[in-house]
Amino acid sequence: MCQDHDEANPRAAALTAETSARLHAAYDNLPSIFLFRADGSETLLFANPEALALYQCDSLGALRSTLGTTFSSLLLPDDYLPLAELARRPSARKEHLFYSYEYHTAQGHLHRMEVRIREGKDPELGPIYFMTLIGADTRRDAYEIDSVTGLPGMHAFFRSAIAHAKRNFKNGTFLDEVPVYFNITNFRLLNTAYGIDHGDECLRTVAAILEEHFPGRLIGRLAADNFALLAGSSDVKERVSAACKAFSRYVNNANIELKAGIRTYDSTEEGAAFTHAFDEAKLACATIKNDANHCFAVYTEEMGTLYAIRRYVREHFDEALQKKYIKV
Repeated sequence: MCQDHDEANPRAAALTAETSARLHAAYDNLPSIFLFRADGSETLLFANPEALALYQCDSLGALRSTLGTTFSSLLLPDDYLPLAELARRPSARKEHLFYSYEYHTAQGHLHRMEVRIREGKDPELGPIYFMTLIGADTRRDAYEIDSVTGLPGMHAFFRSAIAHAKRNFKNGTFLDEVPVYFNITNFRLLNTAYGIDHGDECLRTVAAILEEHFPGRLIGRLAADNFALLAGSSDVKERVSAACKAFSRYVNNANIELKAGIRTYDSTEEGAAFTHAFDEAKLACATIKNDANHCFAVYTEEMGTLYAIRRYVREHFDEALQKKYIKV
């Protein structure tokens, strides 16, 4: 492995310690990620451990010192295309289509890489490009990146969320983050009225809204019209409300709303059953699906009890009828 060096480029070394720590917390458990400035310079800002490993480096400083500080320095010259062009080309929004290039690792080995690139915005860094790298040994994980939004798909998201929770348990910071589940109500109306392409654009807009209001947080697209994220516990309600209002302004249709369920914890001990946290947040979200006055709900034990009763009744309804426990 190449060793760390001081960065010579001041623009490349512009991240504060706090920003760097925030980015590592958000992306270190995701598939290979690079972040670049979207100001024309294409300066490399961040790489998570999996991305560094593909280049056989153990730090961002080592990668910059050995290979360079911009996107063009990370691949062979004949394969270079501007990030702005790659982020906007149609293949960036089509399922399982990637940009491919050859590159040399820090140890001089020649490899081929496939990547997905999308534009985004960070509250501190401004406009940036997210690049997900797919080496031969990580191709399966790459297909768990949602092809429409560029967010982690369901399996990748839950793997990362559980890893976050375990790390927070270990560090004594479990209560600093809370699971949030989002659903777009009546999303089928949008697809039916305007077509699938418009529906896909709506999903990308939701992803952008969530990234704007929850910068640096782990966010994923689950199945269909559902999203999930880990939010900071101190201001989660305010941020959820702002995100829902931003979606309402975008969609401009009272029948289509962004609703959310939040699973808070009063003590670390409650988090022992974290694997059920997003199911409970989803349950809270469902309680306000037809409530025009609320855009989010916080999970309560009463919700869980009522759901268990309803589920029991549904599963044992035929038996109850047969034994005449229920009269029709």
